[in-house]
Amino acid sequence: MFQTARHRPIVWIAFCLVLLACGSDGEKRGMADENRSAAAREDSFSLDLTNRSVTMPIGPELGDAASARFVEVDIAEVLNPKKLRLTFEVHYQPKTGQKLELGSFALFPPDNPGKFIVATRGRLRSGGAIVLSMLVLDEVAPEDRVRVEVRQISFRQ
Repeated sequence: MFQTARHRPIVWIAFCLVLLACGSDGEKRGMADENRSAAAREDSFSLDLTNRSVTMPIGPELGDAASARFVEVDIAEVLNPKKLRLTFEVHYQPKTGQKLELGSFALFPPDNPGKFIVATRGRLRSGGAIVLSMLVLDEVAPEDRVRVEVRQISFRQ
C-alpha cells in the first residue's frame, strides 16, 4: 500500500499529460473541420424571407436518383432571432410534368440546424430537379430576419 500511495501523483501527472495531448489533437481536428466547413460554405446556398426556395438539378454528382431511398438536407446554420416556426418541403420536379411532393420536415427548436431526410418513395429519376422550399408558419413583420444556410442536398440509400 505504501508504494502505491507514493506512485499516485506520478500516475495522475501521466493521466493529465495524456488528457492534454488528446485536447491538443482535438484542437487541430477542430481547425481542420473549420477549414472543411469554409470550403463547404462555397458550395452551399441560403434561404431567407426573400428567397424561400431553391432548385437543385439532379446530376451524376448526387448519385443514382432512381435507386435513392432518401433525400438528405444538411442545414448548417440558422439565423432566426424571433424563433419563427419554419417548415421545409421537398419536391421532385421531373423534366416534364407536375412537381411531386416527397415530404417535409421542421426545425425544432426553430433555430436548430441539423441533417434531415425525406423518403423518395421511388419517384426520383435522372434529370429533373429537387426543389427545397421554406415555409414560415408565423406572421412575418418587415423587420424580421431569417437566414438558413443549407450545406448540401444529397441522396441516401
